[in-house]
Amino acid sequence: MTTATSPTPENVECGQCDDHFQPHASVKGSYCSRACYHKDKGNNALAQIQNDHRFCSTCFRQVKTVARPDDDQLRDIGVPKTIRETFAGYQYSTDATVFGEDIRPSERHESPARQKTRRSWGCQCGAIDLRGRDRTLESVEGGAVLLNLLRCLATLYQDEAIAHAPSLEALFDGVRESGDLEQAIGRSLYGSA
Repeated sequence: MTTATSPTPENVECGQCDDHFQPHASVKGSYCSRACYHKDKGNNALAQIQNDHRFCSTCFRQVKTVARPDDDQLRDIGVPKTIRETFAGYQYSTDATVFGEDIRPSERHESPARQKTRRSWGCQCGAIDLRGRDRTLESVEGGAVLLNLLRCLATLYQDEAIAHAPSLEALFDGVRESGDLEQAIGRSLYGSA
């Protein structure tokens, strides 16, 4: 990898690490190395997981399933067309779901009789915010995290939310060789490209 202090007409900027390199040395046109290419693709997959409310972003367990009745059923019970068009479905908990209750921040100082709580979806790994990654909880779960991640990626591929099927071997090899989860995810999805 050739690094320049500033971009020049003959150098381009890496799409992941912002290093500069000569175009003929690029990987997939935008990256200075395969590691950067895989890391960027892994970051994209993690963003997809974080935006999918069915999965815990710490241990990658599925904490919700979603079932959507067909349009005819919704129409038969009187659901207007505008709602049918945006209706995602009914959410159901899984074995990994843990429910918690939280007092709304604005009401914490009110008398207990007047406080309102909200019920939230959590995960058995201890994560309360399903979109956030907790590195400590993630490390405690260890190898189970990788298996859950593989299942999660396979589900997203099956749902056509990601374009490539994951590879168990590439995921484990990537973690073992680089120690970088994002890079290993990219390698699992995009191979040795």
